[in-house]
Amino acid sequence: MGFTNDLARGEEIEQEILTILKKKYPTIHKETGKYCREFYDFIVPQEKSVPEIKIEIKSDFYASDNFAFECLGRRGKSTGIIKTSAKYWVHYRKDSYYVWEVATLKRYLLNVGGKLRNCGDDKASAAWIIDEAEVISKCPPKAIVPRRSEKLCNAIA
Repeated sequence: MGFTNDLARGEEIEQEILTILKKKYPTIHKETGKYCREFYDFIVPQEKSVPEIKIEIKSDFYASDNFAFECLGRRGKSTGIIKTSAKYWVHYRKDSYYVWEVATLKRYLLNVGGKLRNCGDDKASAAWIIDEAEVISKCPPKAIVPRRSEKLCNAIA
């Protein structure tokens, strides 16, 4: 695969998710500022009774029985699950969206740790690699939604 191909496929999933969530949150948009993109991907601006909601999107296209949660970047810089300021983490894999509240997922990952494996181009990043069944049983997602389903809107509130 490679960075360029992975990036294009990841952006395709982001656009797909954005289109779905716009049905519930018409003002949601993809963050484009480089600084904010390090902390979250989408934001629903605060409006009247709707609080601001930040969402992080991750896509995993590799056939595996493991989740990979990026946590370190170049030179040991915090990234991914460690750095995000999002309220929700949406992880696409195996034709489904797995939705967690970030605080719950981050607490679990920091306590469990898992295997830290180098990943990314030039092995510049690192991710916790954790068995899918273990994550789902010990830190169940708020929702597991089939790809392209509008039920994803029910998991983000």
